[in-house]
Amino acid sequence: MRTISNNYTGRDLDLLILQGFDPNKQTNVELSLGSGLVCAGIQKVAQEFIILLLNGKGSNPWDPTRGTDFMSSIEKGLIYDETMLQAQFSFAVSDVFAYLEGKVGPEVPDDEILEDVELLEWDLRPGYISIKVKLTTAAGDSSVFLVPVSI
Repeated sequence: MRTISNNYTGRDLDLLILQGFDPNKQTNVELSLGSGLVCAGIQKVAQEFIILLLNGKGSNPWDPTRGTDFMSSIEKGLIYDETMLQAQFSFAVSDVFAYLEGKVGPEVPDDEILEDVELLEWDLRPGYISIKVKLTTAAGDSSVFLVPVSI
């Protein structure tokens, strides 16, 4: 497992909006818009995955294919047990891969291509869901992180 990429030469960079990310240990992810930092590699992949997972499909008028139905499933009460959580998460991951499929060209480095997503653990309580996810890139970089969602 590699650490966060610090080689930004010739890369398209994303603003670092998800703070608290450390690819070497389990971390909670928090949103921050004031850092002025950029990211690449597995950190960029994790940030994009979380944004796609938590944004509703069709919620962005400029790109109605962006996002998943994961949050709307939570809000509608469709996730009430572990089986439903796993199923809705699998549907959401399929949507993420379908969206990203058309976005990856030959210029994208392997450490910025999502290869695998694994739901490791979850905490499902009334008004709260937390998921522990492992992402792996085409370069073999992996990261485990927690995504808490309050309803």
